[in-house]
Amino acid sequence: MATFHQQHQTVQYQVNGETVHVNEGSRHLVEKIDELIAQVGRAENADELVPVVDCLEQARAASAGGDQGRAVTMLRRAAEVAAPVAAVMTSITAVVQGFQ
Repeated sequence: MATFHQQHQTVQYQVNGETVHVNEGSRHLVEKIDELIAQVGRAENADELVPVVDCLEQARAASAGGDQGRAVTMLRRAAEVAAPVAAVMTSITAVVQGFQ
């Protein structure tokens, strides 16, 4: 298992002749956030989840910019925004299952 330092090491890349430093932990978080955005986009009620996507996109931008603290804050906000929708969906599903 990698240590925190190993997971969050900065790696140097050459891009178009420029040296670019990428925090590997940031890149991993960006990939995970991209997966969440795609998952929400595939949801049947995607229109209701637009505010969640907004928070996720802000989290992605923060993480890509190296601000992991802001990224985590926005992920928490996305969870808060999604909670009522998820709670209603769970309640509706329970009612439907009760009548089947």
